[in-house]
Amino acid sequence: MERCFLCHRKMDEKTGLCTNPKCVRSKPLPEKKEEKKDGEKA
Repeated sequence: MERCFLCHRKMDEKTGLCTNPKCVRSKPLPEKKEEKKDGEKA
């Protein structure tokens, strides 16, 4: 059983998220919009 490294509560095996609703890791990360800067090659 894995534990959250922030609050040490159990991790949900299906989602991989923390089971503590107050913990930051209990919610999935918001998807970031990829922004390309000038001069960056794709």
